[in-house]
Amino acid sequence: MCTWIDQRAPSSHQQPTNPHAQLVRVPIVLLRFPPPMIRKSLAAMCKAIVLLVAAGVFFFVPIGRRTAFGHLQAIFTTPEAQEAAESVGAAGQELKDKVMNAVR
Repeated sequence: MCTWIDQRAPSSHQQPTNPHAQLVRVPIVLLRFPPPMIRKSLAAMCKAIVLLVAAGVFFFVPIGRRTAFGHLQAIFTTPEAQEAAESVGAAGQELKDKVMNAVR
């Protein structure tokens, strides 16, 4: 799609040599967005690329002595984390037993 705009030539403060050439028609191409299918495909590809880069950073880029994955692994393998997991599991089991007894 193409439209036209009028533009003064050569500039607004100079007098043109030809009195009939005061306005110059300049074509302007109107940019259209791509169809929705292509736009959605491009958006999905961009999201996939960002996800892959984030995963690569998470697993392979060291932050200090370890990667982010290594830090999480070290945090969750401490004795305190193991004890907390056991406590949460026991509390969940108690809640489940209370609900099942209330339903019966």
